[in-house]
Amino acid sequence: MGPPPPPPTQPAGPAGYPQQPGDAYSTPGPYAVPTAARPKSGLSVTSFVLGLLGCIPVASIAAIVVGVLALTRKQAMRGLAIAGIVLGALWTVGFIAFFATGTPAKIVDAIEEAAQEIETSGQGGDHTAALGSEVGDCINDPALSPDDALEGTEVVDCAASHDMEVYHVFSLPDGAYPGDDQVTIAAEGGCIEAFEDFIGVSYEKSEFDIYLYYPIQATWTFADDRGVTCAVFDPSGRTTGTLEGANR
Repeated sequence: MGPPPPPPTQPAGPAGYPQQPGDAYSTPGPYAVPTAARPKSGLSVTSFVLGLLGCIPVASIAAIVVGVLALTRKQAMRGLAIAGIVLGALWTVGFIAFFATGTPAKIVDAIEEAAQEIETSGQGGDHTAALGSEVGDCINDPALSPDDALEGTEVVDCAASHDMEVYHVFSLPDGAYPGDDQVTIAAEGGCIEAFEDFIGVSYEKSEFDIYLYYPIQATWTFADDRGVTCAVFDPSGRTTGTLEGANR
């Protein structure tokens, strides 16, 4: 017998679906995620800057308004907006307290009182002009002068009628302003000490009086003023000629 016949061929399985030709849509690529819009920060920054400039009344109010707008519009840098609101509020409260307590009027009154004190405390009507004077200069000063038209201290010829005569000029020690009382004591002490050498008798025995010009705190601090000018005058009225060596 010959070899057995081969087994019948197995039917092939169903053919697969034909592959679709590749195209751009067969394998979608990753989609790009849209970037969120970055919040603006202009109002926040503006509010903070206005808060720093709150010394200007309008700026303090504007800082609060702009800061609130920045928060309600959810702008970036909320911290700056909040800081601007706080600064604006503090400035506003400060201004209200400043004016409510009458501080401006008190400042004006204090300045007027200081000016009046300077005019009546023996410091003369023109401190700067007096400090430029030298020993032997004769002076007319509104504080002593019977001349109502005289507006400031002036140096005149000693041969003419005058209010007083400069007999000593010196400087106080440098350093911080020691206070009104200490300056007055030092100025008077220096003028009294030099009186006898010029007039011929001590101040206590003389019929004349002294008038002195000395620094106030403002000129001491801002003009480096340390000068003291000592002048002698006759309480009974103007004199003519020098009083040097008058011996009375």
